[in-house]
Amino acid sequence: MTSGPESTTGRDQEWNRALETAIGWTVRMQEVPDDADLHDEITRWTEREPINAEAWAHAVRVSGLLAQTKDVSSLPTPRSIVGTPPRRRWILPSARALAAVAAAAVIAWVAVPQVILHVSADHITGTGEARTVRLDDGSTVRIGPESAISVAYSSDRRQVRLLSGEAFFDVVTDRSRPFRVEARAASVTVLGTAFDIRLGDSGADVAVKRGRVRVDGANGTPPASAVLTAGQWTRITWDGSARRGEISPTSIGSWSAHRLVVVDRPLGDVIADVRRYHGGAIMLTGNRLRRRSVTGSYDMTDPAAALTAIVQPHGGIVRRITPFLLVISDP
Repeated sequence: MTSGPESTTGRDQEWNRALETAIGWTVRMQEVPDDADLHDEITRWTEREPINAEAWAHAVRVSGLLAQTKDVSSLPTPRSIVGTPPRRRWILPSARALAAVAAAAVIAWVAVPQVILHVSADHITGTGEARTVRLDDGSTVRIGPESAISVAYSSDRRQVRLLSGEAFFDVVTDRSRPFRVEARAASVTVLGTAFDIRLGDSGADVAVKRGRVRVDGANGTPPASAVLTAGQWTRITWDGSARRGEISPTSIGSWSAHRLVVVDRPLGDVIADVRRYHGGAIMLTGNRLRRRSVTGSYDMTDPAAALTAIVQPHGGIVRRITPFLLVISDP
């Protein structure tokens, strides 16, 4: 592979999660601005990891809140966290200003990766958009919403990189040119088959509709490897571990009909799927829900309702902060 997971799932993934949490803190503070326990919880969170303090400072700085803070010097930064500082009291803006914070931070969070995708991709889709692409050898790729692929064919190989999101492949057999799909630290090699591959926060999921594929991970000792046939799936995580199971072949690729079918997947990854159908941002304020297991079938024609159905069984609450921002609170 041309790039390992360190560049796409290491620092970048940690930063995205920290910034998402920081924005969630601002939302909670707007709801209960005088909650001393919440103030202390935010302080402990910013002191736990330097990247948390950096994300909080960024969320404040983006909106101009830094100038409104009671004690600017008390805002923690990676270089200023020493010992145990006294309790900090964050001064909150109005709800309108808070919405501006969220909007500005979301723009900063999303815009740069999208620019990079547009430069790197041969085919890319927008929110709620799915597109079928016919490749030079007659194979077809059904690209899911907010997804992107790059294609590199030569005389002895057929290679596709899934840069973002999800795609369903229906591959024409050509034994002289194996078909290979790379998805960060996971790769799928096929001769002739139909399968789905999805990128998530924690790893890549591969499910086979018909035929046979080999899935290899790049990390772990030894790296994970699995051979799948119709109705089987595997999840290769970025740390190198692997899980596998079975699923009805008829449900594989069902997202092309605006139906999200989930089998034992982390809630955080499922929320990432819903984001690709929602014309805005979805924030998860903490980590308690992120690893909960989700199984179900959800109608993506109404992403907000689907999101509620996904998180409610786990005690999560969905709040609409602006028409374009949904915030999920931990139980």
